[in-house]
Amino acid sequence: MPVPQRNGPYGGLLLPGENKMATVGLVFEMETLMTTNPAGKYVYRNGAPGVLQYLLKNNIAFVVLYNGVELSEKKMAHLLNKTLFLPNEPHIPIERMVASSSPLRTSLPASIKDYGSQDTILVIGGDGEKARKLAYRYGYPFVLTTADIARQYDNFSRYRSSSNHTPKEKHGWRLTTRNKSLKVHGILVFSEPLDWELDANVLIHLCLNCSRLGYDCGPENAELKPEELAEKIARHMPPIHICTVGIGESRSSPSGEASQSWLQFLHERWTERTNGVPWLVYESYGNPPDETLQRCIERTLVRADKDLYIKLKGWDKDLEFEGRFADFPRLYSTYAIGVPLDGEYHSESGTTWKGIFIEGQDGVQSGPAESAFVAKDLKAAVMHALSDAYSRAAEEGLEPMWRAPGGGGQEGKPGKLKRLGNLFDRRK
Repeated sequence: MPVPQRNGPYGGLLLPGENKMATVGLVFEMETLMTTNPAGKYVYRNGAPGVLQYLLKNNIAFVVLYNGVELSEKKMAHLLNKTLFLPNEPHIPIERMVASSSPLRTSLPASIKDYGSQDTILVIGGDGEKARKLAYRYGYPFVLTTADIARQYDNFSRYRSSSNHTPKEKHGWRLTTRNKSLKVHGILVFSEPLDWELDANVLIHLCLNCSRLGYDCGPENAELKPEELAEKIARHMPPIHICTVGIGESRSSPSGEASQSWLQFLHERWTERTNGVPWLVYESYGNPPDETLQRCIERTLVRADKDLYIKLKGWDKDLEFEGRFADFPRLYSTYAIGVPLDGEYHSESGTTWKGIFIEGQDGVQSGPAESAFVAKDLKAAVMHALSDAYSRAAEEGLEPMWRAPGGGGQEGKPGKLKRLGNLFDRRK
């Protein structure tokens, strides 16, 4: 019997000449399913309840990707079910939710031992306090926000009144005058930063000053040539991990360029401060987040077919496979709806993601790339994904493992794609 070959770290297994089964995986950006109205209440997007019910009932694998600072995956699943008025069965389980920060649990040194029990972590993103609490949950006891730094250091004092994430917590470790001179050992960027100017300047300050707060190496750095400065920064720069679905708009940037991404904003300020030294490499999970998409692959495989698919034992454990390798379907097609992917995206895992955008939705990128498919609404986006996956699988002689919409096929058997819109409207 031939040895099964994996298409990627979490891709399907396919035995030459034996396995002809293929499955499809869908990833939705949360903004494509629900949003907030002017009163601040969550409401579902047009067609979202019917679309998700159809996918659940027909066992088509999907996950929902969202920025994970404000709500845990459990709370987000509850909120989405409540907003979409989905019944108890079928409902969206926790396993279908993937926070953009989820990969940090394993990709980052999630254990304190890798940093040290007294080491300090700076968190950027959201309103600061929620990012701080998330870092606490990941096990870091000494967590700073940029608002803490602005409050204690005079060179950031002009941001004290304008900061959107002024500290509100009454408990926990805080930066005080007694510990102002310390070293930051790691920087985590969760979700989209709200105060671009403050967050970017704090990050640049740490990179230029050997990861330390409380003193300024500016005059010394000014005498260095760009290549010498780059080498020095590389030796002392703290590890930076950026994890976000997409970069949002700034609420307080004095530059007024609210449509500019925070990373681009950061790069421009860096160039000004360093006289053209290239921005150094950081661990990025954003736009699109490769590690996060990899986590989505795990989740789609877990949920695709309970009899043939793997079970995920935990974030920190290897995946375990059940059943015969020859029966393991191939994750043939993966589609990202509303996730900022321009056309096709080739993951390091070997999986190809095809981006699909939806016209006219606030908070959803419009998909400028010619190779990206732009759908008129959510129903059309899902119909395009299933039709495209079905056609591609059929051309290669593979057997789709999802129930073909519109009748004419049984679960696990080929069928015709038609009347998809009518099926989506059935909310029984």
